Amino acid sequence: MTTVNPFVPGNGLLPPHLAGREAELTLLERILDDPTGPPSNILVSGLRGVGKTVLARRYQEMAADYGWVAVRREFSRRHQDEAIFAHAIVASLVGAVGSALLGRWLAKPRIGFTATVGDLPDGDLAAHLLECASGTLEDRLAVTIAAVIGAVRDGGFVGVVLLLDEFHLVVDDRPEKQYALSVFLEVMSRLQQEGVPIRLVLSGLPDLLANLVACKTYTERMFATRVLDHLGPAEARDALLRPMAQHGIQIEPAALDRIVEDTRGYPYFLQQHARSAVDRLGADIRLTAYLQHRPAILEQLDASFYAGRYAAASDAERELLATMALFGHECRRRELLKRLGHDQNYLNQILIMLLAKGLIVRTRRGQYAFALPLFDEFLKREASRTIAA
Repeated sequence: MTTVNPFVPGNGLLPPHLAGREAELTLLERILDDPTGPPSNILVSGLRGVGKTVLARRYQEMAADYGWVAVRREFSRRHQDEAIFAHAIVASLVGAVGSALLGRWLAKPRIGFTATVGDLPDGDLAAHLLECASGTLEDRLAVTIAAVIGAVRDGGFVGVVLLLDEFHLVVDDRPEKQYALSVFLEVMSRLQQEGVPIRLVLSGLPDLLANLVACKTYTERMFATRVLDHLGPAEARDALLRPMAQHGIQIEPAALDRIVEDTRGYPYFLQQHARSAVDRLGADIRLTAYLQHRPAILEQLDASFYAGRYAAASDAERELLATMALFGHECRRRELLKRLGHDQNYLNQILIMLLAKGLIVRTRRGQYAFALPLFDEFLKREASRTIAA
């Protein structure tokens, strides 16, 4: 009989058992269950592969269960443009709510619009709504969002939960006079102060909180911050053992311990290693057999998780990444300067490029870390492959 493999490595795929995130789930439950209480929002940060997108998907399900309209969107650097950003927010809301519900609500005159919106167009409804609103971009965005949420309420829903992923990429671009992040935070703060039932879940790499605070210092009071990391040993074992038991898969305790050790409990790696182990070894996983297949499992991990991002790095950037790996996961800029002997401005340019490519993050002033868990180990394997070739 063919063994059913329950493990699902992938971008944002819900695992068969979401282990170790009980505190985060309880936090959102409290927010959803108290729509008239003080506004509360969630900021989720962490490295790649720790389960931020998975958590957002679970949040989306929970919001729907509690009678909220959940709106998910992923952002990129092009959303640093104010107009593009505002359109993206409204388009996501409109797409989740639907034109029929909006049409009924906007058939009457609404405060903040220059005139009755009238018949909604078949084309770009988000642009139409923003054009019908009056005032500054902040005013138009606030009025439009409030109108959409009015339609949501009229349709019998509690309110809206915005689940915005990769939000660390949305920053103010002062040289270009584009202040998308400032506009967004100002609008959300205003709406929540006015009692509009909208809640935020922002997800991104570890520099997300610093970006928000640098933009508006009051954001620390707007968000409950959760930093996702690897699972503890007991949680990591639970993430594997429950699905295995449900599908009749046996695993030797020593083999389970070795998978947890190899993955350090990072959720994506747990799913990937377990998936590969079941595919290769079937329903009876022994340590000896796992160790025989371990090089191939690691090679598959490297190809699926690391290789694409690493391929985008130039030779100079790869040299810097390899030097960072000598220090482990994190190092200071002065250590890189001393080790590489580069001019400071040249080094800064390489760091800026690696930040833009999402390969590193700035953890504090003058200190950088890999954006990918266990990236230093991948770089060492890559170096060994290069030498062998």
